[in-house]
Amino acid sequence: MVTGGTCVEGLASGTIVFTPTYSHSAGYKISSASGGIQERSTMHAACLPRETRPILMRTLSCRRRVQTRERLAVYGTIFAHCSRSLIEGHGTLLSCSTRDRCIFLGDQVNSNHYGALTLRGVNFTSTVHADGCLIANTQRQSNVVTITTVSACSTIQTGDRVNINFTDNVAYWGQPRTVTVSGTTITYAQTGAT
Repeated sequence: MVTGGTCVEGLASGTIVFTPTYSHSAGYKISSASGGIQERSTMHAACLPRETRPILMRTLSCRRRVQTRERLAVYGTIFAHCSRSLIEGHGTLLSCSTRDRCIFLGDQVNSNHYGALTLRGVNFTSTVHADGCLIANTQRQSNVVTITTVSACSTIQTGDRVNINFTDNVAYWGQPRTVTVSGTTITYAQTGAT
């Protein structure tokens, strides 16, 4: 969690003060979670989010090339918040070690905020090797689904987006927004009958 610092967009240097989720011994280094794509790209320059552009520029198109012929390690989701844009990366391999999506085109708030956004020529591979969890019981009460697993499910953490399939009832199938995990229970909000 970021707690302070002096960083300002556009400046060559600055500081960030943060508290990491886990403790680290001396010698750990901080680097880009997106292989530098988020920081180097015009996604935050020429392709500014449309609500921050002057009114006359809100329909401006943008083309961004990820110019590399190498494997880029990605540890955090890359966000592309722009409309009428093309992101090209022919020959680029994104090696995704994210617990969530590797790249997100558009807006999580409203799918209509951005349109005509194309990703072309980028290859993806996942470094996350996590088995699913065996389900023992499912139930929905007061619009909250509770999935009980046979044993504690260490591959799923609170805040993850989880794809649930092959339960006893198809009403649970799909991808809920986020889940809360406690021991052998996974819960999430879903409107429906008890």
